[in-house]
Amino acid sequence: ALAEEGEDLFGDNCAVCHGGEGQGGAGPELDGNPAVGSRTTVVERILWGEPVHGMPAFSGVLDDHEVAAIATYIRNAWSNEFGITTEEQVARFRAAGGGE
Repeated sequence: ALAEEGEDLFGDNCAVCHGGEGQGGAGPELDGNPAVGSRTTVVERILWGEPVHGMPAFSGVLDDHEVAAIATYIRNAWSNEFGITTEEQVARFRAAGGGE
């Protein structure tokens, strides 16, 4: 259910740059990208962005549940099979304040 919710959120927030099928575009390809295997990398990029490469931070836009849903979707969509990301894990990253 979390990945299904993440699919819609991905479409609304991420697909414009990463492609509807994770094929990339203005943002990097996510399908088959080994960096997606790192929960830390995925969650931190969603929360804090990657300003040098033009990715905005979504920490002020998405709540922990929404970030977990998108991360779970990205990490398990297309050819990726990297497991779930929980709301509690996202909350810990957010509390650590990695990008702010």
